[in-house]
Amino acid sequence: LPKIGWVGATPWRSQDLETMRPWFGEWMREKRLDFHHSGAIKNAPSAADQIGLLPGTKFTSQPMQPISTYPELFRKIDIGIVPLSNIDFNHAKSTIKGLEYAAAGIPFVASYSPEYALLAEQGVGRVAYNPQQWKDALEALLDPSERKLEVERNLAGIREHHSIEVRGHDWSEVMHKIKSL
Repeated sequence: LPKIGWVGATPWRSQDLETMRPWFGEWMREKRLDFHHSGAIKNAPSAADQIGLLPGTKFTSQPMQPISTYPELFRKIDIGIVPLSNIDFNHAKSTIKGLEYAAAGIPFVASYSPEYALLAEQGVGRVAYNPQQWKDALEALLDPSERKLEVERNLAGIREHHSIEVRGHDWSEVMHKIKSL
């Protein structure tokens, strides 16, 4: 069975993981799935507690990594999650976490935000507006052939809309504007 996971550090969240608490733990136990948290920080709140994993669900974690080994954080995850609480800050947040999952070959589901809805329209990731949509999206990704198709679709979306060839000019322009300030 695939391992569902999240990459991030719990101290800097806005009750994001807790948005899944009412249903996620029971769903994980029903499906007999394991959960992996990459980016754990010593003495910080546990992602397992915040997300509501129930006793008997296998939970693994690995510590935060320096940027030079950051890709290692994605290796133990088969399906990524991007839970976001419904606050203004998260509605203005970039889609970097979803793009990281997609670039690592990990299909993902994100809570609705305007940016994640746009990313999904571009063929990258899935957006869930409510617990049932989360369950449906995750359930679909339990199928290995569906995950494979999703990875291909995500990578095609990244190439078409987010590659250096497509977005490099934008980044160069921003850097020049910043430099001239």
